[in-house]
Amino acid sequence: MDQHRRVIPSSISFLTVAPPFSCFDFVEDKYHGQEAIRRIFSLARSFEDVKTIVLEEILAQGIIEDENQEIVSLHKDFLCNGLHRISFWNKSISTGKDLDSCTDENLFGYALLKRDVALSCKMDRWYVFESVVRKYRHPHNCVPFPRYYFVGINGKDYRIPGILYCQQNNLNKVCAHVALRSLLSRILTAPDISYRSINDIAITVADKGWSPADGLGSNQIRKILETLGVGYRDIDYMKNPEYREILPYQKWLYAGVESGAGALVGFRLTGSAAEPDSRHIIPFFGHTFNKDTWAPDADFAYFRIGEGLGYIPSESWTSSFIVHDDNFGPNFCIPRFYIEQDKVEYVVELFRSGAKYSGVSAEALGLEFLY
Repeated sequence: MDQHRRVIPSSISFLTVAPPFSCFDFVEDKYHGQEAIRRIFSLARSFEDVKTIVLEEILAQGIIEDENQEIVSLHKDFLCNGLHRISFWNKSISTGKDLDSCTDENLFGYALLKRDVALSCKMDRWYVFESVVRKYRHPHNCVPFPRYYFVGINGKDYRIPGILYCQQNNLNKVCAHVALRSLLSRILTAPDISYRSINDIAITVADKGWSPADGLGSNQIRKILETLGVGYRDIDYMKNPEYREILPYQKWLYAGVESGAGALVGFRLTGSAAEPDSRHIIPFFGHTFNKDTWAPDADFAYFRIGEGLGYIPSESWTSSFIVHDDNFGPNFCIPRFYIEQDKVEYVVELFRSGAKYSGVSAEALGLEFLY
Protein backbone atom coordinates (compact mmCIF):
# COMPACT_ATOMS: atom_id res chain seq x y z
CA MET A 1 0.00 0.00 0.00
CA ASP A 2 3.00 2.37 0.11
CA GLN A 3 3.94 1.80 -3.53
CA HIS A 4 3.01 5.42 -4.30
CA ARG A 5 5.86 6.63 -2.04
CA ARG A 6 8.53 4.46 -3.65
CA VAL A 7 8.08 5.23 -7.36
CA ILE A 8 11.30 5.45 -9.41
CA PRO A 9 11.48 9.07 -10.66
CA SER A 10 11.34 9.98 -14.34
CA SER A 11 13.53 13.04 -13.63
CA ILE A 12 15.41 14.46 -10.66
CA SER A 13 16.94 17.84 -9.80
CA PHE A 14 18.85 19.24 -6.80
CA LEU A 15 18.22 22.70 -5.35
CA THR A 16 20.61 24.39 -2.97
CA VAL A 17 18.71 26.12 -0.16
CA ALA A 18 21.46 28.66 0.57
CA PRO A 19 20.83 32.31 -0.48
CA PRO A 20 19.86 33.69 -2.93
CA PHE A 21 17.42 30.75 -3.21
CA SER A 22 13.95 31.75 -1.95
CA CYS A 23 11.47 29.07 -0.86
CA PHE A 24 8.71 31.69 -1.03
CA ASP A 25 9.46 32.56 -4.65
CA PHE A 26 9.92 28.90 -5.58
CA VAL A 27 6.49 27.89 -4.24
CA GLU A 28 4.91 31.00 -5.77
CA ASP A 29 6.33 30.30 -9.22
CA LYS A 30 6.04 26.52 -9.36
CA TYR A 31 3.02 25.70 -7.17
CA HIS A 32 0.84 28.82 -7.51
CA GLY A 33 1.75 29.95 -3.99
CA GLN A 34 -0.32 27.16 -2.44
CA GLU A 35 -0.44 27.88 1.30
CA ALA A 36 0.04 24.37 2.67
CA ILE A 37 3.00 23.74 0.35
CA ARG A 38 4.52 27.02 1.54
CA ARG A 39 4.03 25.85 5.13
CA ILE A 40 6.00 22.64 4.48
CA PHE A 41 8.86 24.62 2.95
CA SER A 42 8.74 26.98 5.94
CA LEU A 43 8.99 24.06 8.37
CA ALA A 44 11.97 22.75 6.41
CA ARG A 45 13.72 26.11 6.58
CA SER A 46 13.11 26.26 10.34
CA PHE A 47 15.67 23.45 10.62
CA GLU A 48 18.80 25.53 10.15
CA ASP A 49 20.85 22.60 8.87
CA VAL A 50 18.61 21.85 5.86
CA LYS A 51 20.85 22.40 2.82
CA THR A 52 19.26 20.69 -0.20
CA ILE A 53 15.84 20.18 -1.75
CA VAL A 54 15.47 17.20 -4.09
CA LEU A 55 12.70 17.53 -6.67
CA GLU A 56 11.56 14.40 -8.53
CA GLU A 57 8.90 14.03 -11.20
CA ILE A 58 7.10 10.72 -10.72
CA LEU A 59 4.26 8.72 -12.25
CA ALA A 60 1.06 7.82 -10.43
CA GLN A 61 1.22 4.34 -8.90
CA GLY A 62 -0.46 2.56 -5.99
CA ILE A 63 -3.15 4.52 -4.18
CA ILE A 64 -2.50 7.65 -6.28
CA GLU A 65 -3.27 5.74 -9.48
CA ASP A 66 -6.28 4.25 -7.69
CA GLU A 67 -7.43 7.77 -6.75
CA ASN A 68 -7.09 8.98 -10.35
CA GLN A 69 -9.32 6.15 -11.54
CA GLU A 70 -11.91 6.98 -8.90
CA ILE A 71 -11.95 10.68 -9.83
CA VAL A 72 -12.40 9.84 -13.53
CA SER A 73 -15.48 7.80 -12.58
CA LEU A 74 -16.84 10.94 -10.86
CA HIS A 75 -15.59 13.62 -13.26
CA LYS A 76 -15.00 12.47 -16.83
CA ASP A 77 -12.76 15.41 -17.76
CA PHE A 78 -10.34 14.86 -14.86
CA LEU A 79 -6.60 14.98 -15.55
CA CYS A 80 -3.69 14.51 -13.19
CA ASN A 81 -1.46 17.19 -14.67
CA GLY A 82 1.59 16.85 -12.44
CA LEU A 83 3.04 14.73 -9.66
CA HIS A 84 6.19 15.71 -7.76
CA ARG A 85 8.06 14.25 -4.83
CA ILE A 86 9.91 16.90 -2.81
CA SER A 87 12.39 15.95 -0.08
CA PHE A 88 14.50 18.04 2.30
CA TRP A 89 18.04 17.12 3.38
CA ASN A 90 20.67 18.34 5.83
CA LYS A 91 23.53 17.53 3.42
CA SER A 92 24.77 19.28 0.32
CA ILE A 93 23.61 17.08 -2.58
CA SER A 94 24.26 17.72 -6.25
CA THR A 95 24.31 14.22 -7.78
CA GLY A 96 22.58 10.89 -7.43
CA LYS A 97 25.78 9.49 -5.94
CA ASP A 98 25.69 12.13 -3.21
CA LEU A 99 22.10 11.15 -2.48
CA ASP A 100 22.93 7.44 -2.27
CA SER A 101 25.40 8.21 0.54
CA CYS A 102 22.65 9.79 2.68
CA THR A 103 21.00 8.01 5.63
CA ASP A 104 17.61 8.28 7.30
CA GLU A 105 18.99 10.92 9.67
CA ASN A 106 19.79 13.24 6.76
CA LEU A 107 16.13 13.38 5.68
CA PHE A 108 14.00 16.11 7.30
CA GLY A 109 10.78 15.37 5.44
CA TYR A 110 9.05 14.74 2.12
CA ALA A 111 5.89 15.80 0.28
CA LEU A 112 4.00 14.30 -2.65
CA LEU A 113 2.56 17.24 -4.56
CA LYS A 114 -0.26 16.62 -7.03
CA ARG A 115 -1.94 18.82 -9.63
CA ASP A 116 -5.58 17.89 -10.22
CA VAL A 117 -7.47 19.41 -13.14
CA ALA A 118 -11.22 19.10 -13.73
CA LEU A 119 -12.51 22.05 -15.70
CA SER A 120 -16.14 21.02 -15.21
CA CYS A 121 -15.58 21.68 -11.49
CA LYS A 122 -13.43 24.77 -12.08
CA MET A 123 -10.54 22.84 -10.54
CA ASP A 124 -6.91 23.35 -11.48
CA ARG A 125 -4.52 23.44 -8.54
CA TRP A 126 -1.49 21.93 -6.90
CA TYR A 127 -2.00 20.47 -3.43
CA VAL A 128 -0.33 18.11 -0.95
CA PHE A 129 -1.42 14.53 -1.55
CA GLU A 130 0.63 13.63 1.52
CA SER A 131 3.63 14.76 3.52
CA VAL A 132 5.62 13.73 6.57
CA VAL A 133 8.00 16.07 8.39
CA ARG A 134 10.00 15.47 11.52
CA LYS A 135 8.73 16.80 14.85
CA TYR A 136 9.66 20.35 15.78
CA ARG A 137 12.69 20.46 18.09
CA HIS A 138 11.23 21.49 21.43
CA PRO A 139 11.29 19.53 24.73
CA HIS A 140 7.66 20.38 25.55
CA ASN A 141 6.34 19.49 22.10
CA CYS A 142 4.94 15.96 22.53
CA VAL A 143 3.71 13.63 19.77
CA PRO A 144 3.22 10.13 21.27
CA PHE A 145 3.78 7.12 19.02
CA PRO A 146 4.72 8.69 15.70
CA ARG A 147 4.62 6.24 12.81
CA TYR A 148 7.66 5.47 10.69
CA TYR A 149 7.03 5.83 6.97
CA PHE A 150 9.17 4.47 4.15
CA VAL A 151 9.67 6.77 1.18
CA GLY A 152 11.79 5.99 -1.90
CA ILE A 153 14.03 8.80 -3.14
CA ASN A 154 15.77 8.09 -6.45
CA GLY A 155 15.21 4.37 -5.96
CA LYS A 156 16.51 4.11 -2.39
CA ASP A 157 14.21 3.68 0.62
CA TYR A 158 14.45 5.98 3.64
CA ARG A 159 12.52 5.83 6.90
CA ILE A 160 11.11 8.94 8.57
CA PRO A 161 9.01 9.40 11.75
CA GLY A 162 5.99 11.66 11.87
CA ILE A 163 2.24 12.03 11.40
CA LEU A 164 0.94 11.90 7.83
CA TYR A 165 -0.46 15.19 6.51
CA CYS A 166 -2.96 15.26 3.61
CA GLN A 167 -5.05 17.83 1.74
CA GLN A 168 -8.52 17.64 0.19
CA ASN A 169 -9.22 18.27 -3.49
CA ASN A 170 -13.05 18.60 -3.39
CA LEU A 171 -13.28 15.94 -6.10
CA ASN A 172 -13.11 12.59 -4.30
CA LYS A 173 -12.10 13.76 -0.82
CA VAL A 174 -12.79 16.63 1.55
CA CYS A 175 -11.57 17.58 5.02
CA ALA A 176 -13.07 14.56 6.82
CA HIS A 177 -11.43 12.12 4.39
CA VAL A 178 -7.95 13.57 4.80
CA ALA A 179 -8.27 13.98 8.58
CA LEU A 180 -9.29 10.31 8.87
CA ARG A 181 -6.50 9.09 6.60
CA SER A 182 -3.97 11.08 8.60
CA LEU A 183 -4.85 9.29 11.85
CA LEU A 184 -5.74 5.89 10.37
CA SER A 185 -2.36 5.62 8.63
CA ARG A 186 -0.82 5.96 12.09
CA ILE A 187 -2.70 3.12 13.80
CA LEU A 188 -3.71 0.60 11.13
CA THR A 189 -1.52 -2.46 10.63
CA ALA A 190 -1.37 -1.81 6.87
CA PRO A 191 1.00 0.99 5.78
CA ASP A 192 -1.86 3.09 4.42
CA ILE A 193 -5.48 3.25 3.26
CA SER A 194 -6.82 4.59 -0.02
CA TYR A 195 -9.56 7.17 -0.40
CA ARG A 196 -11.46 4.75 -2.60
CA SER A 197 -11.55 2.30 0.34
CA ILE A 198 -12.87 5.06 2.62
CA ASN A 199 -15.56 6.02 0.09
CA ASP A 200 -16.56 2.42 -0.56
CA ILE A 201 -17.41 2.10 3.14
CA ALA A 202 -19.00 5.54 3.46
CA ILE A 203 -21.45 5.00 0.61
CA THR A 204 -23.00 1.98 2.36
CA VAL A 205 -24.64 4.29 4.94
CA ALA A 206 -25.00 7.39 2.75
CA ASP A 207 -28.17 9.08 1.63
CA LYS A 208 -29.26 8.52 -1.96
CA GLY A 209 -27.26 10.64 -4.38
CA TRP A 210 -24.32 11.09 -2.00
CA SER A 211 -20.97 12.01 -3.54
CA PRO A 212 -17.54 12.02 -1.80
CA ALA A 213 -17.36 15.79 -2.40
CA ASP A 214 -20.40 16.13 -0.09
CA GLY A 215 -18.23 15.16 2.88
CA LEU A 216 -18.62 12.54 5.60
CA GLY A 217 -21.33 12.59 8.25
CA SER A 218 -20.86 11.27 11.78
CA ASN A 219 -22.67 8.03 10.84
CA GLN A 220 -20.22 7.49 7.97
CA ILE A 221 -17.18 8.16 10.16
CA ARG A 222 -18.49 5.62 12.68
CA LYS A 223 -19.09 3.05 9.93
CA ILE A 224 -15.56 3.53 8.55
CA LEU A 225 -13.95 3.08 11.97
CA GLU A 226 -16.08 0.05 12.82
CA THR A 227 -15.44 -1.62 9.45
CA LEU A 228 -11.68 -1.14 9.87
CA GLY A 229 -11.78 -2.47 13.44
CA VAL A 230 -10.69 0.82 15.04
CA GLY A 231 -12.10 1.46 18.51
CA TYR A 232 -13.43 4.90 19.32
CA ARG A 233 -15.73 7.04 21.46
CA ASP A 234 -17.52 10.01 19.99
CA ILE A 235 -20.03 12.70 20.91
CA ASP A 236 -22.35 14.41 18.48
CA TYR A 237 -23.02 17.69 20.30
CA MET A 238 -25.68 18.65 17.77
CA LYS A 239 -27.78 15.73 19.00
CA ASN A 240 -26.61 15.99 22.62
CA PRO A 241 -26.04 19.70 23.40
CA GLU A 242 -26.29 19.05 27.15
CA TYR A 243 -22.91 17.28 26.98
CA ARG A 244 -21.02 20.44 25.99
CA GLU A 245 -20.48 21.46 29.62
CA ILE A 246 -20.33 18.12 31.43
CA LEU A 247 -18.23 16.37 28.75
CA PRO A 248 -16.17 19.13 27.06
CA TYR A 249 -14.47 18.22 23.83
CA GLN A 250 -11.00 18.97 25.26
CA LYS A 251 -11.27 15.91 27.53
CA TRP A 252 -11.75 13.61 24.54
CA LEU A 253 -8.97 15.31 22.60
CA TYR A 254 -6.49 14.96 25.43
CA ALA A 255 -7.33 11.29 25.95
CA GLY A 256 -6.91 10.51 22.25
CA VAL A 257 -3.68 12.46 21.99
CA GLU A 258 -2.05 10.89 25.06
CA SER A 259 -3.03 7.37 23.99
CA GLY A 260 -1.15 7.86 20.72
CA ALA A 261 -4.19 7.30 18.48
CA GLY A 262 -5.37 10.89 18.12
CA ALA A 263 -8.75 12.56 17.86
CA LEU A 264 -10.95 14.45 15.39
CA VAL A 265 -12.87 17.64 16.02
CA GLY A 266 -15.59 18.98 13.74
CA PHE A 267 -16.76 22.56 14.15
CA ARG A 268 -19.04 25.00 12.36
CA LEU A 269 -17.73 28.07 10.60
CA THR A 270 -18.93 31.49 11.75
CA GLY A 271 -18.70 35.08 10.58
CA SER A 272 -20.67 37.38 8.33
CA ALA A 273 -19.50 35.66 5.13
CA ALA A 274 -19.83 32.05 6.38
CA GLU A 275 -22.23 29.91 4.38
CA PRO A 276 -25.06 28.21 6.31
CA ASP A 277 -24.17 24.75 7.63
CA SER A 278 -20.50 25.12 6.61
CA ARG A 279 -18.23 22.95 8.74
CA HIS A 280 -14.63 21.78 9.00
CA ILE A 281 -12.89 18.87 10.73
CA ILE A 282 -9.22 18.46 11.66
CA PRO A 283 -7.00 15.77 13.26
CA PHE A 284 -5.35 16.28 16.68
CA PHE A 285 -2.29 14.18 17.54
CA GLY A 286 0.03 16.02 19.96
CA HIS A 287 0.26 18.70 22.59
CA THR A 288 2.58 21.22 24.21
CA PHE A 289 3.07 21.38 27.96
CA ASN A 290 4.02 24.36 30.09
CA LYS A 291 5.35 23.38 33.53
CA ASP A 292 5.09 27.03 34.63
CA THR A 293 1.35 27.27 33.99
CA TRP A 294 -0.33 29.18 36.83
CA ALA A 295 -3.90 27.97 36.27
CA PRO A 296 -3.84 24.48 37.89
CA ASP A 297 -2.58 25.68 41.28
CA ALA A 298 -4.62 28.87 41.18
CA ASP A 299 -7.81 27.00 40.34
CA PHE A 300 -7.44 24.90 43.48
CA ALA A 301 -6.13 27.61 45.81
CA TYR A 302 -8.15 30.68 44.76
CA PHE A 303 -11.29 29.75 42.85
CA ARG A 304 -12.48 26.45 44.36
CA ILE A 305 -11.78 27.08 48.02
CA GLY A 306 -13.41 24.52 50.28
CA GLU A 307 -14.56 22.22 47.49
CA GLY A 308 -12.35 19.40 48.69
CA LEU A 309 -10.53 18.84 45.44
CA GLY A 310 -7.56 16.52 45.70
CA TYR A 311 -6.83 15.80 42.08
CA ILE A 312 -5.66 18.00 39.21
CA PRO A 313 -5.55 16.27 35.80
CA SER A 314 -2.35 16.57 33.77
CA GLU A 315 -4.49 18.02 31.00
CA SER A 316 -4.49 21.25 33.04
CA TRP A 317 -0.84 21.87 32.10
CA THR A 318 -1.58 21.54 28.36
CA SER A 319 -0.94 24.80 26.55
CA SER A 320 -1.88 23.80 23.00
CA PHE A 321 -2.90 20.83 20.92
CA ILE A 322 -0.83 19.96 17.83
CA VAL A 323 -2.90 19.51 14.69
CA HIS A 324 -2.90 19.35 10.92
CA ASP A 325 -5.22 21.62 8.96
CA ASP A 326 -5.56 20.68 5.32
CA ASN A 327 -6.22 24.32 4.40
CA PHE A 328 -3.09 25.73 6.06
CA GLY A 329 -0.57 22.90 6.45
CA PRO A 330 0.92 20.49 9.00
CA ASN A 331 1.99 20.80 12.63
CA PHE A 332 0.09 23.81 13.92
CA CYS A 333 -0.58 24.57 17.59
CA ILE A 334 -4.13 25.40 18.71
CA PRO A 335 -4.52 26.86 22.24
CA ARG A 336 -6.51 24.42 24.38
CA PHE A 337 -9.55 26.68 24.72
CA TYR A 338 -9.31 28.54 21.41
CA ILE A 339 -12.18 26.72 19.64
CA GLU A 340 -15.20 27.79 21.64
CA GLN A 341 -17.32 25.04 23.14
CA ASP A 342 -20.53 26.10 21.38
CA LYS A 343 -18.86 25.92 17.95
CA VAL A 344 -17.73 22.28 18.29
CA GLU A 345 -20.31 19.88 16.86
CA TYR A 346 -18.51 16.54 16.82
CA VAL A 347 -15.53 14.94 18.56
CA VAL A 348 -14.02 11.46 18.11
CA GLU A 349 -11.40 9.88 20.37
CA LEU A 350 -9.64 7.01 18.56
CA PHE A 351 -8.25 3.95 20.36
CA ARG A 352 -4.99 2.16 19.77
CA SER A 353 -5.17 -1.58 19.09
CA GLY A 354 -6.23 -3.51 22.19
CA ALA A 355 -7.75 -0.56 24.06
CA LYS A 356 -11.26 -1.20 25.43
CA TYR A 357 -12.04 1.97 27.37
CA SER A 358 -11.93 5.63 26.54
CA GLY A 359 -9.28 7.61 28.37
CA VAL A 360 -12.11 9.77 29.69
CA SER A 361 -13.85 6.68 31.12
CA ALA A 362 -10.60 5.39 32.62
CA GLU A 363 -10.02 8.75 34.33
CA ALA A 364 -13.55 8.72 35.74
CA LEU A 365 -13.11 5.19 37.11
CA GLY A 366 -9.77 6.16 38.65
CA LEU A 367 -11.32 9.20 40.32
CA GLU A 368 -14.18 7.12 41.72
CA PHE A 369 -11.65 4.77 43.30
CA LEU A 370 -9.53 7.63 44.71
CA TYR A 371 -12.44 9.51 46.27
